[in-house]
Amino acid sequence: MKIQRGAASCRTPVGYNERKVASGEAMVVGVSNMEGDSLATVLRTFDAYENNPAISARTRSLSFHMSINPGPGEGLDDSRAMALARDIMEGLGYGSQPFIVYRHTDTGREHFHVVSVKVDRTGRVISDSNQRRHLQSILRDLGPRYGFVVGRGQGRTQGQSSGVSLRRFDPDAGNRTEQISDITRRCLSYSFSTREQFEMLLRRCGVRMVSSNTPSGERLMLQGLDRSGAPTGRPVKASTLGINLRDALEERLREGPGELRCRRREKDRVRGIALSCLGYSSSARHFGRMLERKGITVMFSRTEDGKIFGATFMDHGSRSVFKCSELGEGISAGLFRDAEEQGQWSVREGQERESAVAESPQKESIPHTSAPDAKSMERDIRKKRQRKKGLSI
Repeated sequence: MKIQRGAASCRTPVGYNERKVASGEAMVVGVSNMEGDSLATVLRTFDAYENNPAISARTRSLSFHMSINPGPGEGLDDSRAMALARDIMEGLGYGSQPFIVYRHTDTGREHFHVVSVKVDRTGRVISDSNQRRHLQSILRDLGPRYGFVVGRGQGRTQGQSSGVSLRRFDPDAGNRTEQISDITRRCLSYSFSTREQFEMLLRRCGVRMVSSNTPSGERLMLQGLDRSGAPTGRPVKASTLGINLRDALEERLREGPGELRCRRREKDRVRGIALSCLGYSSSARHFGRMLERKGITVMFSRTEDGKIFGATFMDHGSRSVFKCSELGEGISAGLFRDAEEQGQWSVREGQERESAVAESPQKESIPHTSAPDAKSMERDIRKKRQRKKGLSI
């Protein structure tokens, strides 16, 4: 964990983080003591504090910027990340201050940035005397609650596992039950609105869920899949994994739709990246690999004759599963169907397994994406297709 050098205005660290959001390398986890998480609201809130005439002219640094770096092992979902940030900020004297938390996925390890303002409503500067030493003490107190130990250096935490994307089941690695248990828990940390989407998450990780009816009710079992998507090994009872999967799944299905409705910025980001990659992709497989490089998995639903009629996007940065129709104007399953049928995607891949899209991504040249306007992107894509069509006549 590291406290960055302050800037003259909160607009500097907010701008840095927002550029990461625009490029698909970060997302907003949440805010505290603000009316909303839109960029306009965030800037307006910080400006109100910074423009207080009671602030001393000698005060040159107004921003507070801190990074939280879970060690290789401690993955934090949104709720735990916000809880940890609140506890740290409370301990540093910022509990009543407005602050925003970002999740970053631009390095090999997922981490978080917290931005706040150093002056309170009265214009008084919050003391930063011995702040780094104080932070070490706070982290040692919070460690047992959040499952980390404080490492050397700037309060870096060390834990057990992290990662932007979901790891895939490896039938050759051993510990199959442990692998399936870990994958299931991670999939349950995502926000989704249907049981089918949860099963897609599991399949993305090489696990399938099997359901059977018994006199005592539904019994759920989980089984690993090999790279071709074929079942491997014996199914494992969900009850042996230390998870009440049926109850946990029902709870996530109750909470998920509400969580997804609030993630407008994440939807805009996924839509922008998808439209940008679509314009440069040459096949469904190629499109999937490009998205994987941005921490997004796509799975297409197809008719019996192989035509695309639906698309589901898994955003691993925000741990959200979106139906294509939830991403807003300018994107639909019809765009991808047209890409295949009108020749942009020259290779028809309808017969390939969906798991092929989720394979480990190869290095692709992906254009810089900054959440482009959806309507203009759709218009550009259609113009390209029309030009192709004209050349083929």
